[in-house]
Amino acid sequence: MKPLKVILLAHEHLYGGGTKQTFLLAEALVARGVQTVLVSNAETSWLGQALEQSGLPVKTYYSQLIDRAIRPWQELKVLFFIIQVFLTEKPDVVLASGVKLIGLSGVAAWLCNVPNRFAIIRGEGAPPGSRTLKVIYAMHRLLALLGVRYITVSEYIRRQMIDHGICRPDRIQTIHDGIPVSAFTPLAEDEQCFADSWKLPPNAFKIGMVGRLVAGKRYDYFIQLMIALCREFPQVYGVLIGEGPDRAHLESLIQVSGFADRLVMAGYCADMPAVYRSLDFTVLFTDYEGCPNSVLESMAAGVPVLASDVCGIGEILESGWNGFLVTHGDVESAAILMRKAIEEPAFRKSMSENARDSVRHRFDASQKLQELVSHLLVSSSL
Repeated sequence: MKPLKVILLAHEHLYGGGTKQTFLLAEALVARGVQTVLVSNAETSWLGQALEQSGLPVKTYYSQLIDRAIRPWQELKVLFFIIQVFLTEKPDVVLASGVKLIGLSGVAAWLCNVPNRFAIIRGEGAPPGSRTLKVIYAMHRLLALLGVRYITVSEYIRRQMIDHGICRPDRIQTIHDGIPVSAFTPLAEDEQCFADSWKLPPNAFKIGMVGRLVAGKRYDYFIQLMIALCREFPQVYGVLIGEGPDRAHLESLIQVSGFADRLVMAGYCADMPAVYRSLDFTVLFTDYEGCPNSVLESMAAGVPVLASDVCGIGEILESGWNGFLVTHGDVESAAILMRKAIEEPAFRKSMSENARDSVRHRFDASQKLQELVSHLLVSSSL
């Protein structure tokens, strides 16, 4: 019997959550004996290097034209590139992530008569109610007519897609992302931490925010929060972890904040377990999110999270128990909650333990990836 073949399509932007999930899914598919093919732009970046170093038998097709930007003539080239891959590989299943690749691969799979077409939605792609989101929903309705089935990483996204008439409820399945929890086990007290390279004092209370430096992540809110906390607590320091097009703008905000010596631009860090272990608390101010890896990873490391109560984040955090939720943009309330966390170590320790336990029981990668692989294969009747 011919082995099953699945093509994964994903673009990489540094070391984002979708990138990590693509690698973990490739591992899980190979472990199930599935022929796995990757279509991406990631040949020289983290995903491509990780696949090469792992030795996984994943066939790869790379094109630098695959990225986040939308340029009509370029997209035609990408579409023809994907069609060529599909005609060459003749896959049983196609699974795409990222708005642009979902659209292009859905059309290509229909033209090439690929029998099973899936898209995984890790975020809506634009702020709720925006014109861009309406365009994205219109694209999804068309793809649903072409036979694409959807996997969402939060119930919030699934409900939104159903409410907006994307397709029938039985063609949208929620499967939360998972992380390798054991990789984020907290350090023993005598082990070295990543914070040494940040040159912070030993007694520093370190609050971090992890993600791409883009407008939608709202690092500007994080800086506002840190200004309020630094005024009150001399031991508080903020660390911005990530890279992106907003770096220069954020550096300028830090320079005029009055606390430039207590706000660290750490840049891209490959060893994220060590980063989380070096922090006391993390924050995620964001406009929209599905099932953010940065929240799950921080919790797995025993580092509580304060996050905007948007989209699917409330499916992960229970405010006051394993972290904090705040209304989007409410920096003042965030500061009040963080004061409590700073001033009450016992309360913070309880949240830390609850955070670690909830991720271990609900979001471990071994469980979530098997659920995803089984859904792909069973739904495809393969």
